[in-house]
Amino acid sequence: LLFDQSSTQVQVPPSMNNNQSSLKDPSLLLTPHPSFRCGETIELNNNDNYDSDYSDDDEVVGKIKFSCTIPTDNTTTTSTLHFRCRDQSVGFLHSDETSASNNQENLESVQEVMDPNFFDTGYTLAGRTGFQIWAGSRVMMEGLLCWPYNNITNNSSTSLSSLSSRLVDCEVANGRLEKYQKLIKDGARILEFGSGVGVVGTSMAAVGGEVLMTDLRTLVDNSLWPNIMANSAEKYYQKMIINDEPPFWLGEHGTKIKRGWASATPLDWTKPVHDQLEKDQIENIDIIISCDCVWLVSMMDGVLNSVASIFEMSKSDDITFLMSFQRRDTKEGNKSDTFTTVERVLASVQERGWTSKCLAWRPVVVKGEDDFKQEKEVFIFEIKP
Repeated sequence: LLFDQSSTQVQVPPSMNNNQSSLKDPSLLLTPHPSFRCGETIELNNNDNYDSDYSDDDEVVGKIKFSCTIPTDNTTTTSTLHFRCRDQSVGFLHSDETSASNNQENLESVQEVMDPNFFDTGYTLAGRTGFQIWAGSRVMMEGLLCWPYNNITNNSSTSLSSLSSRLVDCEVANGRLEKYQKLIKDGARILEFGSGVGVVGTSMAAVGGEVLMTDLRTLVDNSLWPNIMANSAEKYYQKMIINDEPPFWLGEHGTKIKRGWASATPLDWTKPVHDQLEKDQIENIDIIISCDCVWLVSMMDGVLNSVASIFEMSKSDDITFLMSFQRRDTKEGNKSDTFTTVERVLASVQERGWTSKCLAWRPVVVKGEDDFKQEKEVFIFEIKP
């Protein structure tokens, strides 16, 4: 279960070694939207508020309940989605939002539970992180979901005051973000890599997207599907007949989530995509998304090779890969055998002849060694063939 550190070294051009500062363009700084609120609590079986919507085997799904707001059809309101996780989120919550770490005793009891999937085929320590929610997911959701008009204060910039979806004070950046907000709301066909708990994919389905979430089979069976079903329209409208047929490309298991649709299927980046997804699925993808999926060197080539296969087979005239990436630089920098860097990822993209743009970025606070809090940046990149 050790990380596979054998990977081809990507040569970072000298011109890219100082590229990080240029990516942190103040005009691309993503402003937190006041309507996006999240929180997490620990729910044990003996808790009066225990959520019984999940299976009785909550050791598998997880005892941490995570909630987040999403936009609705009403331009001034939000609704809430709920998910279950095995461990607390990392760098996702703001200081004024409820965290599982507020109850340290219960959190430790949850973390001490033996991983029930430890011996699953293909399951790795890296895969285990999929049962948590990470900072890159929040930045992706804030940038790509069209948030309501309320709660915009007089202290906001002109662009913020005029349109809620404009979360950065730059017309160019706003135009880039709004393009994808509209596409998702209008039913874009989205493939998500490394969906984990399913927060991003489920949210994009809820606002109107058609989303196929993917991950290792262990995550699909024990995290994605339980969370999809917990947020499904069938759950909330059990007495209603859902007449809509799922989109053909999602297959018979497509599930209605508010305005859109979601499904999930296993996808291993170390194996050919066309051996794992149906031809109709690959050909009809408009947008590929991934959040915090290339933080290890051993993951980077697999993810980008999978993207390359979809770029080649998709019938979309404007297929795009949207990737969030949190900086995790180590003292070894670009020479690290374990962790990737911003420059290293962009150099690998450039080597494939693809183009990349930074759509937005945000600093987040995460715990480093000895619980020392560190500020790292999360970037949203637009990558095209």
